[in-house]
Amino acid sequence: MSSSARCRWPLILASAFLTVSLISPPAAAQTNCTDHTFSGGRVYAACSALGELGASVHWTHHAANGTADVAFRVAGGTAGWAINPSAVGMLGANTVFAYHEPATGAVRVLTAVVGSYAPVLADGNLTFAVHGRGAEYVDGVYDVHATISLPGNSTRQNIVWQVGTSSADGLPESHQAFGDNIMSSRSWDFSSSETAVVDVPAPRDSVYSKLLHPKNNLYHWSVGYTVVVMGVFNVFNGIGILQPDPKYKHAYIGVVLVIAVVAFVLEVVTLAVRFKMSRR
Repeated sequence: MSSSARCRWPLILASAFLTVSLISPPAAAQTNCTDHTFSGGRVYAACSALGELGASVHWTHHAANGTADVAFRVAGGTAGWAINPSAVGMLGANTVFAYHEPATGAVRVLTAVVGSYAPVLADGNLTFAVHGRGAEYVDGVYDVHATISLPGNSTRQNIVWQVGTSSADGLPESHQAFGDNIMSSRSWDFSSSETAVVDVPAPRDSVYSKLLHPKNNLYHWSVGYTVVVMGVFNVFNGIGILQPDPKYKHAYIGVVLVIAVVAFVLEVVTLAVRFKMSRR
């Protein structure tokens, strides 16, 4: 092998690594929502696993006074859930946030109404009463809980849940603008365990936000796999140019085949899960 080929071979390996990382499966699967034991003796009457962000919601409705004990469990750098009395989605969401204080590492909670797509968060009142709030962080998962007065004394509410990154002071700062992060919103009935899935409006200020709308799942799927296929063929092109030892090409083919099988199985499982959820 020439010295030029030896120098360029790491670039091929880097491209192969990128291809693998693009279609790697999620780190962990969500467990049954009924398996968790909450701190402080908290017990909820019902729970439901949510498909987006691997979250679960737990609740008890108190019809006598129109309140609900609500908890969301989700893994992330920061986490939050919200009731949106006016619409489905982020704008106007009355949110309970949880995050880590950088100086002490303690888990903190704040409540805020999200009024823009780039909010400056400060602890304040919501448009409905919050009778208690708290959060724990165990094994990478937040448990964010509160007792609230249901807006309009209605059990049917728009719920939102989210995970994201934090700013230098630890406060929730941003989240991804694609995939599960723009689909994590539903109409919810706190008097039962049945859910109604609704579309989540993405920001409408650009053509990109329209493409990122949940209705465009085919767009996400096609772009993702197009990038993967282009990466695979790019590596094969590099192998053809550099002419390395055949064992490298055979090893790469083996890796690609294994990943392709895994991706196919995950797609089948995803379709099965979605079909099962749609029949609830």
